[in-house]
This record gives sequence, structure tokens and C-alpha cells, in this order.
Amino acid sequence: MCHLAAGAGGLPCRSAALAAERRSVMRHAMNPPPRKIEGAKVLEYSIFGEDVERTSKLLIENAGVDSDAKSALAICTRKVINSDFEFFLYTCAKDWRVGGLQTWRSATDSTDETVALIRDHANTLYTNLIWNVVPRSETWLGRLFGR
Repeated sequence: MCHLAAGAGGLPCRSAALAAERRSVMRHAMNPPPRKIEGAKVLEYSIFGEDVERTSKLLIENAGVDSDAKSALAICTRKVINSDFEFFLYTCAKDWRVGGLQTWRSATDSTDETVALIRDHANTLYTNLIWNVVPRSETWLGRLFGR
């Protein structure tokens, strides 16, 4: 499922997503995230553009990184006891150090629904986010569920 609209010129979703990711990374001189952050697999991320602003909702717990140093968000997951999955919304500095976090726990096998819920929540915390999806074939969830 594509979370980004087709770009100008009607590029297919995948091409539009890759083009948006390249523009976002090049514009901000920030590398894409590592495969894991704090031991959790990166599923989606958003590098802040000049037009990203915080809203009045500030619900992310601060983990010691100055709020001015926050440059990106990452949605990550890891498997925990009893086949449950724990999901995280991390705010990150340019080097992907975690600056703040929120946690969700899901016993459902619907990773897509949980990620969509977290992404929608993040979009209430910051405006003008552009999300980059890490291809499922590159994640352990993709290998686990054959995606």
C-alpha cells in the first residue's frame, strides 16, 4: 500500500516514494536510518524538511536530545514475549540518536494497521511530514510474512 501520492508527471507510487526519499535525504544532508534503531527494526521514517513544524501536541517523551536537534521520526518494531510486537515512534537527531519516543504494543498480526495508526498519530504532532517506507523484503517482518 502506498502512503505517498503519485508525483508530478504521474509516477507510480514506488517511483514517487523513491524520488521523495532522495529529495528528502539530499535536501537535508541526512543519511537514511540504519536498519535498526535501539534494537528495533525501522519500518518507516520521515526526515524533517524546512516546512515541518511541531503542532501544539507534544506527547513524545524526551530522551535527552535537545528539541532543536530533532531531525527525523522513525517507526520501528521488535518482537517481544508471546509473539507480541512492540512498536516505537522515535524522534531522532541527524545521526539517528533517539531523542524521544512513544511505545505501542500489538498482539495483532496487522503490522500495516499499527504502522498506519502510529503514522497518523505522528502527523498530528508535526505538519508536512513525508514518510519513506523501508521495503518489506528488507525487514524481518517481510521475511516472516513472505512480503
